[in-house]
Amino acid sequence: MNNTRPKVRAFTLVELLVVVAIMGVLMSIAIPGFKKLFRKDPLALGAQQLLDDLEWARIYAMSRGADVSLVFFPTWSQVSATPVQSSYFSTSSTANALLGGQLASYAIFAEGSAGEQPGQPVVEQTFLSKWRRLPMGVVVPASDFNTPALFPAANDAKLPRLANDEVMPVGFGLLSLPSIRFHGKGDLNPPLTGAPILKLQYYGPNLVYSTAGAGVYAPADVIVSPAVPNPRQAEIEISALTGRPKLISISP
Repeated sequence: MNNTRPKVRAFTLVELLVVVAIMGVLMSIAIPGFKKLFRKDPLALGAQQLLDDLEWARIYAMSRGADVSLVFFPTWSQVSATPVQSSYFSTSSTANALLGGQLASYAIFAEGSAGEQPGQPVVEQTFLSKWRRLPMGVVVPASDFNTPALFPAANDAKLPRLANDEVMPVGFGLLSLPSIRFHGKGDLNPPLTGAPILKLQYYGPNLVYSTAGAGVYAPADVIVSPAVPNPRQAEIEISALTGRPKLISISP
């Protein structure tokens, strides 16, 4: 009986170094591809975020059996501002923060509390979410807020709800905020024909907000500087029949 074990040839140091070198080359080729694969695209993230929140607003409306809206903060010049409102936006940190989120800030809003009888005067105005902001550089075009086919009605949303129940100055009034409103059955209210399109555009660092001292935003419109003639764009279609949103296009 032969108990001699077969000889096993081990790797030499040179062979190991060659293998390590090959692995290094392969990794140097693969890593940029992985980085690109996992790089977060602000426009795609913003489109998905808005899709999710539109659907949440629709679900809230059906669960409450009453209108629920996604209200947006447009440009400063698109807000019906009074001198009292201008003063408030300059002094309230919560309201002032909205100036730094023009065209990119929105919240889920309900006119009235759950359980209120339809047709009765609104007793309470309720924000069902905090103000959310789209990823930096992603906005809803200002021109869209002037499109009746997409924003047929304006919600009068009081800001105290979002400012920890601050006492509003006399003469503040209401802010007319553009909104996409869902009926208690989940469809759009008022009913629309066709399928309205909500656009998102990406301007990256070209989006410039006006600021004053101590980090407080001055009451001024956000601008794109330098101008971007053809920004990347995403389109969200909202079914006029069911109210369901879906992403129909996004530019590369």
